[in-house]
Amino acid sequence: MKIVVLGGSGTMGRRAVKHLEALGIASQIIVADINKERADAVAGLYGPHVSSSAIDVLDEPALHSLLFDADIVLNTTGPFYKFGVPVLKAAITAQCNYFDINDDWEPTLEMLEYDTAARKAGITAVTMGGCPGMTNMLAKMAIEKLDEIDQIHICINTDAITVDTDDLPDGAATAAAVHTVHQLTGRVMLRKGGEFVEEAPLQQIKFNDLGSGVTSGYVLGHPEPITLATTYPQIQDSACLVFGNEDDIAQMSELMSAVDGGDISPDEAAVMLEESFSGNKVATGPADGDVEKGILPLLYVYAKGKRSERDAYIGLKLKGLPGAGMADMTSIPLVVAVSLFIQGKVKKKGFLPPEVAYDAVEFFDALAPYAVPACKNAADLIVIDSVD
Repeated sequence: MKIVVLGGSGTMGRRAVKHLEALGIASQIIVADINKERADAVAGLYGPHVSSSAIDVLDEPALHSLLFDADIVLNTTGPFYKFGVPVLKAAITAQCNYFDINDDWEPTLEMLEYDTAARKAGITAVTMGGCPGMTNMLAKMAIEKLDEIDQIHICINTDAITVDTDDLPDGAATAAAVHTVHQLTGRVMLRKGGEFVEEAPLQQIKFNDLGSGVTSGYVLGHPEPITLATTYPQIQDSACLVFGNEDDIAQMSELMSAVDGGDISPDEAAVMLEESFSGNKVATGPADGDVEKGILPLLYVYAKGKRSERDAYIGLKLKGLPGAGMADMTSIPLVVAVSLFIQGKVKKKGFLPPEVAYDAVEFFDALAPYAVPACKNAADLIVIDSVD
C-alpha cells in the first residue's frame, strides 16, 4: 500500500505521517511538500519505507506523475479553497483514492459535483478530520437516534481552537488561521428553512440547553451544513457555530469587521487571530465540560427532531478529543478513516461525505483509544444529552 501525504512536512501532514507510520498500514509513505528540505527532514525520522518528494500541487503534470502509481493520497495542504479541487481532480485522473481535511464550504460544493467522475474512475474520495469529520459522525449518530430530523448544529468551543505554530516563521499564520478569517468574513453558506442560503457569518443562533450549558453559537462557514443537508435533505436548519468565551467572540467579531470594512487585509487578520489564540497549545478542562464548574464541552452537536411523534432534542459530545491540540485532533481521525478504508469498511466509490462513507459506531470504536483520556469504544467515548 503506497500512500502519498501532500503537505507532509506541514503541521497537519507531519502528524498524519507519524500516525500512519505507527499503524503500519502502508508499505511505502511519501512525504510530499513544496519545501523539499523539510520533507527530507520528516522522512528522515522514519525507516526506508518513508521517503520524500518535492511537489507543487498546482503543477498538474507533476502531481499526476506523483499520484499515478499510488494507492491513496492524503491532501493536508491548505487553505482548501485554493488547493482542494485541483488535488481531487488530479487524484481522479490518476485513479488514486483521495482523503483530505477540507474545512472550507466553497470547494465542498464543487467537490460534490465530482462524485460521478470519481465513481467512474473507481476511486473513493472522503473528507475526514476533526471538524468536519468527527463532527459529521456525531451528527449522524444524533440523526439515527431520531425518527425525524429538523435541526442539526455543529458547535465548536473557542477553547478548542488550539495553535500549533512550531514550524512557522515569525509573522506567519497557519493555514487554519487563514481559513478561519476566510470563513468569518464575507458571506457563508448555511441551511435555513429547508434551503441553502448565503448570509453574513457571526450571526447568533440560539437553542435549548440540554444539560451541558451550550445554548447558542455564532455562524462560521464550514462544510458540515452542506453535506449533512445533502445527505439528509429533510434537515430544515443547520449551521456550524463557534461558542464559548464571549470576550473571544467579541474580539473575533471586531477583527472580522475590520477585514470586511477594508481596514486590514485577511492575511494581517490571520496573524492577529493566531496571536490571540497562541496560548491555546492544548485545550484545558475536560473535553465533555463540567456544568457545575462552568466549563463547556469543546465540541457539541445539537439536534432537534421527533421521536415517537413527539419533539425530541439530542446533544452529543466526546469525553476526550484525539491526541493533544488541533493537529492531532485533525490528523488522527484522518488516519483512522484511512485505516478503516484499507480494512474494507468503505464499500462505496465516488466523492463521499463522512456521514455517507462510514458507520458512526464503527468509526468511533476505532477512534476511542486515541482519545485523551483513552476510551474503550464508541459507547465509552460519547456522552449523550437527550430530552423528549
